[in-house]
Amino acid sequence: MRRLVVVAGLLLALSACFEHPEMTSADARAFAEKALTKVGLKGVAVSANVEPTTYKSADPRFIRDEPVDVWATTSQVEGGTVVLDVQRRGTSAVYVKDTRADGNGPLLSDVQFDQLTRFRFDPAGDRNRHDARPWAIAAVLLIVLVGGALFVNVLSGPGGRRASS
Repeated sequence: MRRLVVVAGLLLALSACFEHPEMTSADARAFAEKALTKVGLKGVAVSANVEPTTYKSADPRFIRDEPVDVWATTSQVEGGTVVLDVQRRGTSAVYVKDTRADGNGPLLSDVQFDQLTRFRFDPAGDRNRHDARPWAIAAVLLIVLVGGALFVNVLSGPGGRRASS
């Protein structure tokens, strides 16, 4: 019985040790397409050329922060080009550069830019959760089994209820 409790505890501890999975370049492309479509841009075509790089903020408030690992994506949209740096381990874009096709200023409105900064999508985490589902089901079944065994043990043990004759 104690072994079952120890095994259940180890499974729970191990499940907490897994860190957030890293996005692939395909995940970054999916992120860019979904984000740009969500903010209302039309004709979104994300380039297949997605580069791993880092992003370091030029904002004095964040100058001491470590660079963030990102995927640099470039998308052609109706009216121009949008470059998004998407966190490799995260759920958001950390840099946006939008240019009108004619070169006259930014493409995104202030509202669209704000929507884009709030946009969250986690294709790597979604994939990881899907892959972990069988293990989660097994862990829940093990917990139920251990709980049931403990309950039966308490009821039938030395201090538990006994049928009277």
